[in-house]
Order: sequence, then C-alpha cells, then structure tokens
Amino acid sequence: MSLPELFEDVRDLKVCQEAKWLIGYWCNKGSCEPRNKPSTWMKSGVRPNSQWGTTIKNRIASQLDGIRHWTCEQKSFDKIDNLNATWFIDPPYSAEAGRLYTYNDIDYSALAKWSKSRNGQKIVCEMDGANWLPFEKFHTAKGLEGPKGKKKIKEVIWLG
Repeated sequence: MSLPELFEDVRDLKVCQEAKWLIGYWCNKGSCEPRNKPSTWMKSGVRPNSQWGTTIKNRIASQLDGIRHWTCEQKSFDKIDNLNATWFIDPPYSAEAGRLYTYNDIDYSALAKWSKSRNGQKIVCEMDGANWLPFEKFHTAKGLEGPKGKKKIKEVIWLG
C-alpha cells in the first residue's frame, strides 16, 4: 500500500524493480510490456478505477494470499513446463494487427499443437478470422482510440 500513485516516470520511483514493473503494466493497460510513463488514458482520469491508483492497490492487497506464490518468467512458450493449470494464452494476433508487437514471429501451427497439449483448462484468445485453432466468437471489444478514431475488435476464443 506504500507504493506511490502519482509520478511522471516509473524509472524515477524509489521502489524495487518488481514494483516498477507492476506499476508500469498498470500505466497502460493491455500493453505487452511495462511502460515508464502514464498513458494518456491514465492521465485523463477517464477510468480512474482501471488504471494505477488507490483502487488497484487495494485490489492487489486484498488478493495477496492468493497470488503471493506467483512467479513470472519471460521465455518462449515452448520452453514452459506443462503443469496442470489454467492456461490463458493470448499471443499477438495472427492477422496484420499482430505485426505491431515487438515479438510477432510466431509459428501458429506449433502454438496450436502446444496449446492443445497443455494439462488443465485452456483458453486461447485471437481476433476474428484466425484459423489456427477452431475459434468461436466471443466478444466485440473497444480497440484503439485517438487520431485513428474509434475501432472495434472482434475477439474469438478456443476453450480446451
């Protein structure tokens, strides 16, 4: 609860690196890596309970008993042990939109095989039109706003 809420740049905070990463992910929700500065949405205060601040800190603090044992590793999907777990697999889209991610060179046939082989519940997300698994329509979500205007993304999922 002592983590700061107001800042210009996460790199300037006097907290451990793990806290900087945590705050950085909440600076720009949906980002594939922690950010150093609050997003325009975060600074605007449009959705204060969905960006870094008191509400998010309280939520995380209330969940510590259930998440304290979590670890985070950064490695290729094919190097992850096949534990009995709930697998939430959310790769870059296989369509053109996925090319915007830094790491987008994915063998989706191999990812499909790997996803099917996981032990436990499997949830794989994609964009409508993907065909590397038998996806089902799921949800229409808000996409990028701003200079490019409002956009809707048709999300699909595969449950295994």
